[in-house]
Amino acid sequence: MSSGAGTPKWKHGIWSNISPEANDFTKALLEVNPDIRLTAEQALAHPWIRKWQDDDGDISISVVEAMRSFRSASKFRRCCLEMIAWSLSNEERARVRKFFMSMDTTRQGTITLAELQQVLTEKFSISNEETLSIFNSLDTNKDQEIHYSDFLAAMVATKRIELHDDLLRKAFNNFDVDSSSYITLDNLQTIVGDTFEGATAEELLREADQLKDDRISYEEFVAFMRGESLLVPEQWQRQLSNDESEGSCCTT
Repeated sequence: MSSGAGTPKWKHGIWSNISPEANDFTKALLEVNPDIRLTAEQALAHPWIRKWQDDDGDISISVVEAMRSFRSASKFRRCCLEMIAWSLSNEERARVRKFFMSMDTTRQGTITLAELQQVLTEKFSISNEETLSIFNSLDTNKDQEIHYSDFLAAMVATKRIELHDDLLRKAFNNFDVDSSSYITLDNLQTIVGDTFEGATAEELLREADQLKDDRISYEEFVAFMRGESLLVPEQWQRQLSNDESEGSCCTT
C-alpha cells in the first residue's frame, strides 16, 4: 500500500490475500476525513477486532486435540505440515499466536516441557507419558523446546487454520525444487536430507506415492494431505467402463 495526497493506493497482489473484514478495518482507520475515520472506541468494536477478542487465549480442547493429532500423524505428513507452516500468512499466524504465548509463560519465545505439562497435565489431566510424547513430536529440532514454527505446524488443518489450495500449492512447490511438477526422491533428499525423524527419504516418498511411480504429483500430494484416495489409471478405466455400461442399459 502507498499513498499520495492523503489517499491510500492499495496493491492488489498483497491485499487480495487479506480477509474482507481486515481490509475494511484498515481502510476505516486510514480514512482521511476525521469525521468518518474510526474512533478508538469504534475500532475496538469493529467485527475484525471483536473476532479475536472473543477468545482470550485460554487453551481450549481444540488446541490440545490439534497437538495430539500432530503427534499421531505420519512422518511425511508432519514434514509437510512443517513446510506449510512457513507459508502461513500473518493473519493465519495471528489466529493461534495467543495460544502459543499463553503457554510460553517465561516469554522466552519457546515452550518447554514444564510449560506444556502445566497446560496438558494440570488443566486437561493428560498423563505425563502422553504429554512427553506430544512434546517430543513437536520438538523437531530436538533442543528440548517447542518453537513457534513447530506449534504452527500442529495448528494447520484445524478449524483455526484451514488447509486451503494456496497453502497446499506453496508447500508442493517448495518440495518441487527442480520445478518438474513432481516431488521426487532427489527433491526430498534436498529438503530433509537422507532421513526425517528416523524415516528415510524413500519411506517418506512411499507414504504419498499412490500411483507407485516413485514420484508424487500435485494431485497425489493434495489427496495425501486431505486423507483422500486418488484413483489410479486402472480405477479410472474401471469407472469409465461402469459408466458406459450404465449408459447403455438406459438406452433403447
